[in-house]
Amino acid sequence: MTDKLAYVPVDAVTMEQARAQALKERPDLKAQQEREANARMAASATKMERLPTVAAFGDYGAIGPGFDNALPTRTYGISLRVPVFDGGRRDARRAESAFAISLRESADR
Repeated sequence: MTDKLAYVPVDAVTMEQARAQALKERPDLKAQQEREANARMAASATKMERLPTVAAFGDYGAIGPGFDNALPTRTYGISLRVPVFDGGRRDARRAESAFAISLRESADR
C-alpha cells in the first residue's frame, strides 16, 4: 500500500434531507406501501360485493333443418342480482381484509 490516508470532506446533509432520501430510495418501504394499498383495495372490493349488479345478455341465431327454411331466433334480456344472504362469507372476508390492513400498517411502524 503506497497511498496515504487523507481526510476528504463530504457535503453536509441535514437530517431531513437524509431522511427524505432514505425514504425515497428504500425498496422494502415501497414494497410495504404496495402491500398496504393492495390490502385497502381488497377491503374496498369486499364492501362493493353488497351492491346489486345488472347484466345484459343477448343471442341471435337460426333454427331449422336447412338454410332455405331456417327461422331466426333471438334471446335477450337483463338480469339483476341483489345479494341478500351469503352465510356470513362476505363479513368474514371483510374482517379478514380489515385485519390484513391493520397488520400491514402495524408492520410499517
